[in-house]
Amino acid sequence: MRTRIVHTILFILFSPSLFAQSLHPISLQWKEPVVGQDKTYLVFEGSGYNEKGLPIYGDIFENKKIESAFLSDVVTTPLPLEWTALIENKSALPADFEIRITNKYANSGNYAVYEIFPFRLNNGVPEILISATVNLEMTKSEMTVG
Repeated sequence: MRTRIVHTILFILFSPSLFAQSLHPISLQWKEPVVGQDKTYLVFEGSGYNEKGLPIYGDIFENKKIESAFLSDVVTTPLPLEWTALIENKSALPADFEIRITNKYANSGNYAVYEIFPFRLNNGVPEILISATVNLEMTKSEMTVG
Protein backbone atom coordinates (compact mmCIF):
# COMPACT_ATOMS: atom_id res chain seq x y z
CA MET A 1 0.00 0.00 0.00
CA ARG A 2 2.75 2.43 0.97
CA THR A 3 4.65 1.67 -2.28
CA ARG A 4 1.51 2.44 -4.33
CA ILE A 5 1.14 5.82 -2.59
CA VAL A 6 4.80 6.67 -3.22
CA HIS A 7 4.47 5.69 -6.90
CA THR A 8 1.31 7.77 -7.23
CA ILE A 9 3.02 10.81 -5.67
CA LEU A 10 6.07 10.37 -7.93
CA PHE A 11 3.84 10.05 -10.99
CA ILE A 12 2.01 13.26 -10.12
CA LEU A 13 5.25 15.13 -9.39
CA PHE A 14 7.08 14.05 -12.52
CA SER A 15 4.31 13.81 -15.10
CA PRO A 16 3.91 16.61 -17.59
CA SER A 17 1.86 19.40 -16.15
CA LEU A 18 -1.80 19.49 -17.10
CA PHE A 19 -1.69 23.26 -16.77
CA ALA A 20 0.79 25.63 -18.35
CA GLN A 21 1.86 28.67 -16.35
CA SER A 22 2.19 31.69 -18.59
CA LEU A 23 3.64 35.08 -17.58
CA HIS A 24 2.63 38.26 -19.42
CA PRO A 25 4.25 41.56 -18.42
CA ILE A 26 1.98 44.54 -19.04
CA SER A 27 2.56 48.28 -18.90
CA LEU A 28 -0.31 50.78 -19.09
CA GLN A 29 0.61 54.06 -20.76
CA TRP A 30 -1.94 56.43 -19.25
CA LYS A 31 -2.79 59.55 -21.28
CA GLU A 32 -4.69 62.75 -20.62
CA PRO A 33 -8.47 62.16 -20.47
CA VAL A 34 -10.34 62.40 -23.77
CA VAL A 35 -13.39 64.61 -24.03
CA GLY A 36 -16.22 62.84 -25.80
CA GLN A 37 -19.56 64.13 -26.98
CA ASP A 38 -21.30 63.61 -23.64
CA LYS A 39 -18.54 62.44 -21.27
CA THR A 40 -14.83 62.70 -20.52
CA TYR A 41 -13.01 59.36 -20.57
CA LEU A 42 -9.94 58.13 -18.75
CA VAL A 43 -7.67 56.44 -21.26
CA PHE A 44 -4.46 54.49 -21.66
CA GLU A 45 -2.89 53.24 -24.87
CA GLY A 46 -4.93 50.29 -26.20
CA SER A 47 -7.68 50.53 -23.59
CA GLY A 48 -11.09 48.97 -23.95
CA TYR A 49 -14.07 50.14 -21.89
CA ASN A 50 -16.52 48.53 -19.50
CA GLU A 51 -20.25 49.22 -19.26
CA LYS A 52 -19.58 52.23 -17.00
CA GLY A 53 -17.23 53.87 -19.50
CA LEU A 54 -14.08 53.12 -17.48
CA PRO A 55 -11.00 51.76 -19.23
CA ILE A 56 -10.04 48.10 -18.95
CA TYR A 57 -7.01 46.16 -20.15
CA GLY A 58 -7.39 42.75 -21.73
CA ASP A 59 -5.95 40.09 -23.96
CA ILE A 60 -7.29 37.14 -25.92
CA PHE A 61 -5.82 33.70 -26.67
CA GLU A 62 -6.99 31.34 -29.38
CA ASN A 63 -7.52 27.62 -28.64
CA LYS A 64 -6.75 28.07 -24.94
CA LYS A 65 -8.73 27.98 -21.71
CA ILE A 66 -7.71 30.16 -18.77
CA GLU A 67 -8.10 28.26 -15.51
CA SER A 68 -6.88 31.02 -13.18
CA ALA A 69 -5.19 34.42 -13.25
CA PHE A 70 -3.49 36.73 -10.80
CA LEU A 71 -1.17 39.76 -10.84
CA SER A 72 2.36 39.94 -9.45
CA ASP A 73 5.08 42.62 -9.53
CA VAL A 74 2.35 45.26 -9.31
CA VAL A 75 3.32 48.93 -9.70
CA THR A 76 0.69 51.59 -8.99
CA THR A 77 0.31 55.32 -8.57
CA PRO A 78 -2.42 57.38 -6.94
CA LEU A 79 -5.12 58.50 -9.36
CA PRO A 80 -4.20 62.08 -10.31
CA LEU A 81 -6.40 64.55 -8.41
CA GLU A 82 -7.65 66.17 -11.61
CA TRP A 83 -8.92 62.76 -12.78
CA THR A 84 -10.78 61.77 -9.60
CA ALA A 85 -13.97 63.59 -10.64
CA LEU A 86 -14.16 61.27 -13.68
CA ILE A 87 -14.83 58.24 -11.46
CA GLU A 88 -18.29 58.13 -9.99
CA ASN A 89 -18.57 56.57 -6.54
CA LYS A 90 -14.85 56.18 -5.80
CA SER A 91 -15.69 54.41 -2.52
CA ALA A 92 -17.13 51.54 -4.59
CA LEU A 93 -13.75 50.78 -6.20
CA PRO A 94 -12.46 47.29 -5.34
CA ALA A 95 -9.74 46.82 -2.73
CA ASP A 96 -7.57 45.10 -5.33
CA PHE A 97 -7.30 44.99 -9.11
CA GLU A 98 -9.96 42.67 -10.50
CA ILE A 99 -9.31 40.15 -13.27
CA ARG A 100 -12.31 38.73 -15.13
CA ILE A 101 -11.81 35.51 -17.10
CA THR A 102 -14.08 34.44 -19.95
CA ASN A 103 -13.64 31.26 -21.97
CA LYS A 104 -15.67 31.52 -25.18
CA TYR A 105 -16.65 28.87 -27.66
CA ALA A 106 -17.86 30.28 -30.96
CA ASN A 107 -18.31 29.19 -34.56
CA SER A 108 -15.04 30.92 -35.42
CA GLY A 109 -13.06 29.08 -32.71
CA ASN A 110 -12.30 28.82 -29.02
CA TYR A 111 -11.05 31.85 -27.14
CA ALA A 112 -9.79 32.65 -23.66
CA VAL A 113 -10.08 36.27 -22.58
CA TYR A 114 -8.94 38.10 -19.47
CA GLU A 115 -9.83 41.67 -18.55
CA ILE A 116 -8.22 43.74 -15.81
CA PHE A 117 -10.04 46.59 -14.10
CA PRO A 118 -7.01 48.85 -13.45
CA PHE A 119 -8.42 50.80 -10.48
CA ARG A 120 -8.42 50.03 -6.78
CA LEU A 121 -9.02 51.79 -3.49
CA ASN A 122 -5.97 51.41 -1.24
CA ASN A 123 -6.40 52.84 2.29
CA GLY A 124 -9.01 55.26 0.97
CA VAL A 125 -6.81 56.45 -1.91
CA PRO A 126 -7.86 55.59 -5.50
CA GLU A 127 -4.93 54.05 -7.40
CA ILE A 128 -4.32 53.14 -11.03
CA LEU A 129 -2.28 50.22 -12.33
CA ILE A 130 0.97 51.21 -14.06
CA SER A 131 2.53 47.80 -14.66
CA ALA A 132 2.34 44.18 -13.53
CA THR A 133 2.93 40.62 -14.58
CA VAL A 134 -0.24 38.70 -15.45
CA ASN A 135 0.15 35.10 -14.28
CA LEU A 136 -2.14 32.78 -16.22
CA GLU A 137 -2.74 29.10 -15.74
CA MET A 138 -3.93 27.83 -19.12
CA THR A 139 -4.86 24.60 -20.78
CA LYS A 140 -5.36 23.79 -24.41
CA SER A 141 -9.03 24.19 -25.27
CA GLU A 142 -10.66 20.81 -25.71
CA MET A 143 -13.86 22.12 -27.22
CA THR A 144 -14.10 21.76 -30.95
CA VAL A 145 -16.50 23.62 -33.14
CA GLY A 146 -17.85 21.73 -36.11
